Amino acid sequence: MLWRSTLSGLALAHIETLDSFATAASREAVRAEVVAYVIGAVEGLPPYYRVPVAGFAAWIGLLCLVTRGRSLADLAPATRQRQVALLRRLPFFALLEKLVRSSALIRYFDLVPGPAGASGTRPR
Repeated sequence: MLWRSTLSGLALAHIETLDSFATAASREAVRAEVVAYVIGAVEGLPPYYRVPVAGFAAWIGLLCLVTRGRSLADLAPATRQRQVALLRRLPFFALLEKLVRSSALIRYFDLVPGPAGASGTRPR
């Protein structure tokens, strides 16, 4: 569906600058997990939130198809960043972007190992 592709592209736009993995396989696994988490988070919303979010994401996806010829998730990283920068001019885009960014970053930092020497425990 178009709205899922748009949410995937937004999630990728926010985590692709953070990628710091040694292998491409681990990078792709984390990206796939983050995208699945973001889509699941939106699908888990109550219908009165999910329908407007999915509708707005589908509308943004349609704009990307018209202007770039591809969905947001299928664009090259540099082109995706430029497209997201252009989309930031739209009203209400900041709300969608904050929802996707927060979900993506939560899952990303759950999956990424901590810095060298970190114990992985949280302070109490």
